[in-house]
Amino acid sequence: MSEPSTCVGCIYAEWGRTKNGRLHPSGNGRCLYFKWNPRDQRIPEAFYWRSLIPPMPSGGWINRRAKDGVDKGCAFKEEAKP
Repeated sequence: MSEPSTCVGCIYAEWGRTKNGRLHPSGNGRCLYFKWNPRDQRIPEAFYWRSLIPPMPSGGWINRRAKDGVDKGCAFKEEAKP
């Protein structure tokens, strides 16, 4: 089994849910950093694409199971308080 994404536990991560409210087995979600900080000009790792297109404040797709480019370490990650 692979290591979980670094987005797991972040207050800006919104994970897909089933009708019962459980986490969806796909593991898909979105980074909501810009929803909470609309004036910040910096862009989180989840918004960078692996192409020549410059990052934009839309998209931000994450996956809690995938160990991909987003998991290099996001400077915006904030752990949720218990």
